[in-house]
Amino acid sequence: MAGPSAWERRKLQAMRDIQTAALALFDEHGYTAVTVERVAGAAAVSASSIYRYFGTKEMLVLWDEYDPQIFEVVRMAGGERRITVGDLYDTVVTAAPLLIGEIFADPAEVERIRRRMSYVVSEPDVRMGQLRLLVDIEQQVCDILRDRLEDVGELQVKIFAAQSVWGVHAAIRHWIASDEQPIQDILNRAVSQIAEGVRAIRG
Repeated sequence: MAGPSAWERRKLQAMRDIQTAALALFDEHGYTAVTVERVAGAAAVSASSIYRYFGTKEMLVLWDEYDPQIFEVVRMAGGERRITVGDLYDTVVTAAPLLIGEIFADPAEVERIRRRMSYVVSEPDVRMGQLRLLVDIEQQVCDILRDRLEDVGELQVKIFAAQSVWGVHAAIRHWIASDEQPIQDILNRAVSQIAEGVRAIRG
């Protein structure tokens, strides 16, 4: 995969910095009490820039820089040709553990994800925002699989997309709600179960 352009790197860093400033304010003052304008002041950007990058206040919490990487892994599986269910299975079982290991290798990133998810649990607006986001991600996964997979019906594509998106979400919520550690192990177990679902999507 081609690396990000200089503009994309600058945008990504700006979004990281804004999210960091937002989480610090939410932690100190509470999510409801902090406005987008206050986040903009703390991050030294305009409120319009925040809306342009994130769209809504909830996305200051929910934005995840790794989502596009996950989409790209599936989109690039098999190169230019359309892929089989077997190819998809191989991609999931090979690439997912590597990506999980990369994302969660840094304890600071693990803590950042835990902080973000705590607002999903505690704040109704953020929780509703995440539900909308997950529905959108599910649709994006459907679109990618529909374009990339051969000899698979529409229902099977939808079932696998739903299993993937909501299965990972369930694993992360389990991690937040329990004392089970580390998150890498939980997600790898979830991905293994999701991968087995790949075998059943043909038909």
